[in-house]
Amino acid sequence: MRTRDQTLGKEEPTYPDNEDAFRLTSDVPVWAVADGAGGGGIYAGEWATYLVNHVPAEPFADFPDFSAWLDRIWEPFYETYQQQAASDPLKLNKFLSEGSYATLATLHLVGDCAHWATYGDAVALA
Repeated sequence: MRTRDQTLGKEEPTYPDNEDAFRLTSDVPVWAVADGAGGGGIYAGEWATYLVNHVPAEPFADFPDFSAWLDRIWEPFYETYQQQAASDPLKLNKFLSEGSYATLATLHLVGDCAHWATYGDAVALA
């Protein structure tokens, strides 16, 4: 299968921080896009990148499957960024009280069937 991707980032100096992330795989047809929500919390871009990099090779069967996946992956992110914020009390307080936010959309191609999932305020229409 051939894929083509292109991204048009927001330009500096107006948008110095890109909080979005995407992943395309060539070995297993998985596409993932996450939009870090910079309006609240902290480390939104890092969370978006973490999410797309941890999307499993198999599609999510249902919401409980997706929720179980999140339960398995969130703690290493939390521990890493809690340690990173520890030297700055204001940053640490923001991380502990507000967390990190991102929307996520995934597409898994299995044979001739596409399995998509969205989480957060990302909307997919069939």
